[in-house]
Amino acid sequence: MTLFTMIYLAIVVLALYMLFTVGFPFLMALLIALLIEPIVLVMTKVFFGKRAIASLLLCTLFLVLISGLGVILGVKGVKEIISLSGTIVDYIRDHYQELTDLTWTAQSIIGPITENLNLELNDFVKGGIDSLQGLVVGVSETLISMIQGVPNFILDMLIFVIALYLISITLPSIKKKILNLFDAGSHHKIELVMTKLYRAVFGFIRAQLIISFFIYVLCLIGFLVLDLKFPFATAGIVTAVDVLPIFGTGSVMVPLAIFYFVTKDFTMGFGLLILYGILFAFRRIIEPKILGDSVGMGALSALGSMYVCFKLVGVVGLF
Repeated sequence: MTLFTMIYLAIVVLALYMLFTVGFPFLMALLIALLIEPIVLVMTKVFFGKRAIASLLLCTLFLVLISGLGVILGVKGVKEIISLSGTIVDYIRDHYQELTDLTWTAQSIIGPITENLNLELNDFVKGGIDSLQGLVVGVSETLISMIQGVPNFILDMLIFVIALYLISITLPSIKKKILNLFDAGSHHKIELVMTKLYRAVFGFIRAQLIISFFIYVLCLIGFLVLDLKFPFATAGIVTAVDVLPIFGTGSVMVPLAIFYFVTKDFTMGFGLLILYGILFAFRRIIEPKILGDSVGMGALSALGSMYVCFKLVGVVGLF
């Protein structure tokens, strides 16, 4: 490898670092361009080899579909999140004395056991109430920050749209430039590695999207059956948290069920726990199969590799 090639590779590594930090719109554009590339290749043949027309058409169709879906779900979700935040604040304000009385009742029951435990329970419950209030304030501040960040968001979206069109149209030339960094005799091996990496990475992304879709649908159906308030927003929160390996659906469903038990709505509490059990079992059953098929592994191999990597590396090993 020549000195020029080494310098060029260093520049590429630096560019990749910038891509994953300040160049996030370009990274998203690249990922989506790669995601729709198989369809672009098919459409290019339909348009007699005119890739520019195929790329422009598919990118426009993708943006229209995503924008429409985002507006429909986003408006509904934001309205429900704002209403949910207001409901939590009103409930805490109106029932703060009842929560305090519940704390003293619990203290009187376990008070004879130990005074230290009594004080710790008091601090725990009060701390939980303060944390819940802090969470609501944090959500409100986040919404305000999101509103203030609209101008930057519009600029990032504009850059993303332009980059998506340009990358999709010029993707073959970008690929050739990457291959030119290596010896001509190794181009076939490099292409093979890039193909396998492409299938693995986007297979993983596709698998997670499929799993998240099913989780959201199950949550939404369950919440609608239980007649839970703000079902769309709550299902979205559960789905978003479910993607995080450390948290999972239980970090939302279990505290929510405990809340309804405390408020003596036992039907809702048990219903949420049953729904959590269904979601937990459903994900554990379909995840190895969907992930294995998408990445190109067997279900047993995917399950085994996920478990071993989690034990060896931790949460990062799951990815």
